[in-house]
Amino acid sequence: MDRGVSSARRAGAAPSTSRPPRPVADAEGWVRDTRFGDWLVTSNMWAEHVVRAPVTDLARLMGRAATACPTIVDVGCGGGKALPILEEVFAPTCSSGSIPIRR
Repeated sequence: MDRGVSSARRAGAAPSTSRPPRPVADAEGWVRDTRFGDWLVTSNMWAEHVVRAPVTDLARLMGRAATACPTIVDVGCGGGKALPILEEVFAPTCSSGSIPIRR
């Protein structure tokens, strides 16, 4: 008897290549996030590593122009984790966040 070989494989069945189901888009092309994705975008890890790092890099690349941004609009802001970071880095006089609503 071959140890470590499943009975299905001994019987000649192909090895399993099952993959998790692919996300399904709705009629407008939106794909619902997973529970992990929902959690991740509201976490401090997201804010620090996915938002703060590139925003800080952008400000560095912009140089003095980074402080000349009087207004910042965060469209599709979700949980709002980015807006405080944008305000901290760019120091705008006005900032706003909005989430598009599907109808």
